[in-house]
Amino acid sequence: MSQSQQCRQILIVDDSPEDCVTIRRYLSRDQSMLYTIHEAHNGKQGLSLCQEVAFDCVLLDYNLPDMGGVVFLDRLHALLNQPFLPVVVLTGGGSEMAAVESMKSGALDYVLKKQLTPELLRHSIMNATEKMRMQQQVEAQRIELIRQRHAFQTLAENASDIISRFDPALRHLYVNPAVTKITGLPVEAFLNKTKREVGFPEDFCARWEKNLHEVFSTGKITQIEFNYSSPTGLRIFQAKLTPEFDSAGEVISVLSISRDVTELKETEAALRESDERLRLAFSAARMGTWDWNIKTGKDVWSEEMEALLGMAPGTFSGTYEAFCDLVHPDDRALVTALLQQALQQKSMFQADFRMLHADGSVRWLAARGHAFYDNEGHPVRMIGVDLDITERKQSEQRATERASELEAFFEAIGDGLFILDAQGNPVRLNRAARSLMGVSTGMLSERLSIPPPLFVDEQGRPLPDEQRPEARLLRGEHLAGPTAADMRLRRATGFEVELSVTGTPLLTEDGAVSGAIMVTHDVTRRRRLERRTHAALDALLMMAKSLISIEGPSVRTEQTEQTGRAVMQRLAELTCRVLDCEGALLFVLVPGTEKVEYSVGTGFDASLLSSLLNRVQGMSLTDLFQLAAVRQLREGGVVSLDVSQPSYHAYQLHPHLHRAILAPLCLQSALMGVVIVYPMDVYHRYLTEEVTLVAAVGQLAVLVIERERLLREREEARVRELTALETTRRIDDFIGIVSHELKSPLTAVRANVQLARRQLNRILSHQAELGSGAVPDIATIGNFLERAERQIMTQTRLVNDLVDSTRVRMEKLDLQVTRCDLRKVVQEAIEDQRQTSQKHAIQLRGTEGEVFVWADAQRVGQVVTNYLSNAIKYSDEDTMITVRLDRCDSAVRVSVCDQGPGLPLDVQQHIWDRFYRVPGVEVKSGTGVGLGLGLHICRTIIERQGGTVGVSSTLNQGSTFWFTLPLYANANELPSKQEHTSISN
Repeated sequence: MSQSQQCRQILIVDDSPEDCVTIRRYLSRDQSMLYTIHEAHNGKQGLSLCQEVAFDCVLLDYNLPDMGGVVFLDRLHALLNQPFLPVVVLTGGGSEMAAVESMKSGALDYVLKKQLTPELLRHSIMNATEKMRMQQQVEAQRIELIRQRHAFQTLAENASDIISRFDPALRHLYVNPAVTKITGLPVEAFLNKTKREVGFPEDFCARWEKNLHEVFSTGKITQIEFNYSSPTGLRIFQAKLTPEFDSAGEVISVLSISRDVTELKETEAALRESDERLRLAFSAARMGTWDWNIKTGKDVWSEEMEALLGMAPGTFSGTYEAFCDLVHPDDRALVTALLQQALQQKSMFQADFRMLHADGSVRWLAARGHAFYDNEGHPVRMIGVDLDITERKQSEQRATERASELEAFFEAIGDGLFILDAQGNPVRLNRAARSLMGVSTGMLSERLSIPPPLFVDEQGRPLPDEQRPEARLLRGEHLAGPTAADMRLRRATGFEVELSVTGTPLLTEDGAVSGAIMVTHDVTRRRRLERRTHAALDALLMMAKSLISIEGPSVRTEQTEQTGRAVMQRLAELTCRVLDCEGALLFVLVPGTEKVEYSVGTGFDASLLSSLLNRVQGMSLTDLFQLAAVRQLREGGVVSLDVSQPSYHAYQLHPHLHRAILAPLCLQSALMGVVIVYPMDVYHRYLTEEVTLVAAVGQLAVLVIERERLLREREEARVRELTALETTRRIDDFIGIVSHELKSPLTAVRANVQLARRQLNRILSHQAELGSGAVPDIATIGNFLERAERQIMTQTRLVNDLVDSTRVRMEKLDLQVTRCDLRKVVQEAIEDQRQTSQKHAIQLRGTEGEVFVWADAQRVGQVVTNYLSNAIKYSDEDTMITVRLDRCDSAVRVSVCDQGPGLPLDVQQHIWDRFYRVPGVEVKSGTGVGLGLGLHICRTIIERQGGTVGVSSTLNQGSTFWFTLPLYANANELPSKQEHTSISN
């Protein structure tokens, strides 16, 4: 197919194979068009193909076996939903009725088969496709016209302007709703009526009629301006009258758009008034305006602008070049550059520069200008103002000179000068202050934005806000002489400087504090010298006290060695601090061998220090130092080393170090170790007093080594003590076994006694059958049995205490915790005690109702019973015992208060200890037998359940024993809230 050929999709719907072949043969002769032909032999098959393929033309046989041509066209129309169908109907007969019906149903052409020729077929197909294309265009134009008409109506209906259309008789064909807002009349009052008929004033109507007749006659657009008294007041409108033409070019209507410009007119009037006031202000303020046409180079100056340079009105030539000639030669390049920069960046032109006055003097002007640009972004115009600032510049010059003198003076001061704002922030600093704060650049005249200084006290803690010197100054205090503040300033690097701070507040005219001047004097060197003096006198005492304060070693040998290293490490750190040196090393020798046993150091990089200490481990002094130095150390002398020499290069732990001092550690002429100190200053030469102090430090280190030997001996004593503790543990095990063995026979004896008492009670119930002398004897036997049962219960309690104590020590005391009502547990314990001790009154007070806790009810009852039994034991029979149950936040507190003898403070501190019994306390009732385990077990039971115990007591006023347990809803630290949980050690 050539590029000029077109391709068309053709569908043949015909049940005659011969006709289909004929049509194919005719179409194949068309050299100008390429056809893709599809065939359908019935109407249903043809409709199906039309759903799948968009055919350019359908050749339809009018008489199909399954449907007629009209039916096919109707179904195809419903299928494609198009008003026109690209169908050419073919029929064997010449019925005009069939042709009419086909064309009504949407067919575009009708051809008799017997008249069909290749040319006719080609022409029919081409005619049908062209008609189809034109009809589609017409339909698209119709839809677009409807859309545009709808858009215009939507725009007009919602416009704030009044939109009207007039016919040649000047009647309103259309008016939008905006007219109602202005006139108060509905839209219907205007339609098909002239303005006279609506009722507008005569002069108003006459003016409108004149302008409308002019537009209809000339066909040209006209604009008018008119006033109208609306319900909201007098309004000003501008109307544009536009003619609308028919196809013959005749004006058939006029479209009017009226816009309310009342606010615009008012703004223009105000602007004119403002311009006049501005002109007067410019004249009074010595200010002029200019207007520069960038394209033409014309520069228009106002009369005020000319007056600034002593020129008569109208004498300025009005060119950009003339302006440049008046600029001071030294400022021309700057002004030109700033102008170009403003134009390129589309920013405001701002410049202060000098210009030449007509009398030959120089005037300073401050210029501000704004540029305007065309649609392509090119600058076309700039307007601006110039202000005469000569007097201000002269004042600034004088002030600058004075400020420079003051700044040079303050910059030369050695003390730090801080100028603070009203919030206490430093905004200006001199050279010394900038150096103090670590600010590398700037001058006193430059305003800074830096954080306030970090002032700390002697302990390195930041000063409270109210004690800071800035706060004191802003409160109006004057810091000078005795009120000067001494403190430290911590730099960002961590280095601290000691300062003496003085200053004075800055006040406004009404006396309010607007800022302050703060002066800092560096007293670090002076204070350091003072401390060095005191340190040299007190060094030995301080170091000795420090060593004494270090705890001795624990039982294990490896811990003893670690403690010894810790002591020596502490000694090295103290040596650095006292001598103000950069670092120190301590080598401890194996006695009698002069080999390094272990070593410590401080003040250097951890990796370098560790490498050196590991390297010297086990080496002899003669391997580490020259023989002459070792001999001097053996004789008790101090040696100076040059660590920059190759032989001692291993000891140069930092490149700037050159010298070190070696001091021996001797005990009774035996060399026990070596101390090495490095001065902080490379060129420092130790004085005789400092060398003596180094030697004294060495002697103190020897005492430490000897102390370690004594500590090892003490360690052996502790081992023996541990052996004794092990023996005690075995005794506890034995007590536990014996206690368990005793419980079984005691339980059996108690059961037999209880059975005997029941038997006697049954006998006594039949007193009539007994003799008169037998009843007292039987009652006496019952009393004996009751007393025996009480003694058995006492022995059982003692055995239980022994068992519980053993369980506690062996960490096998189990608790079966559940959700229980603590009030019920306490009440049951009170009832039990009332049964066994009826002579004491016991009352329960405090919180009413249920109090749920997560606890072992039996064990908690054991604690309450123990508290009650102790209260009964040591209280008189006629006294009251009070039990309280109180909620406290997330816990509940149970307390037992008696009126017994009370406990002294020293006893209260041991009352909970194992096997502790209060000496010299009289037992009021019951038995005094006890092992001193009850309260110890009580504390263990309560603490294992997340509670606490305690006692408060006053001599001769009674005691209150209490315990607390977490409430059930807040027992977060206890086991998860299940129905039953076991807690063990």
